[in-house]
Amino acid sequence: MRRASLTVSDQRLFHYSREAIFDVLSDFGSYHAWWPPAHGVRVGGPLPAQPGTTIWFAYGPFVRWAVEVVDVRPPVLLALRYSDGALRGEAAWRLEADRAGCTRVTYDIDIEPTPAWLRAISRVWNLQPEHSRQIARVFTALDRRVAAVSRRRPGPACCAAG
Repeated sequence: MRRASLTVSDQRLFHYSREAIFDVLSDFGSYHAWWPPAHGVRVGGPLPAQPGTTIWFAYGPFVRWAVEVVDVRPPVLLALRYSDGALRGEAAWRLEADRAGCTRVTYDIDIEPTPAWLRAISRVWNLQPEHSRQIARVFTALDRRVAAVSRRRPGPACCAAG
């Protein structure tokens, strides 16, 4: 039988600086304006993002979880703990500049479902592809949001954002 945990690393190259992307990722107060609507988002302060800031997510009516910021290192790391609700574990947004001026954004996650029904489902259904599909939607929305609010111009056409 498969283990119930979900360990995934998803990444995408962006045409924007680490600073521009980090500004959007760490501005939890604006998530309602760009985070994909399939996920309800509620911020429980303090803002801006700092250790102790909590944000609640919902995926449908039955799966809700809280993510707490545990480390902030602009513009390279936003470390998170899935601390309450249906999911528990660790995650991190990592931003790396490349030589061509693009930024590789990676979302690493290692979580366990907590409700017995979700653990049972995750043992028979591989949740990794669904999680990666959802994060791909987040990456697309993030790219649009950075383009809309960034005062910094995009980097060179060095990468395929997508």
